[in-house]
Amino acid sequence: MNTILAGPGRAGTALCLAAASAGHRVVAVLGRRPEAVEGAAARFDAVAFGFDDDLPAVDLLMVAVRD
Repeated sequence: MNTILAGPGRAGTALCLAAASAGHRVVAVLGRRPEAVEGAAARFDAVAFGFDDDLPAVDLLMVAVRD
């Protein structure tokens, strides 16, 4: 299952680690802080995106942001 992570903080990264260990692939990461986005993208071999970018079609969008 291809996945996008929105919110690459501690919770979002933990969710993606669990998803990756279950066989899912994180294909894109986006968030407010470029250093966090780029770090998570590198960790999961994914593409870093900005809010104005068109995102790829995926099976699952994980949103891990503050409420």
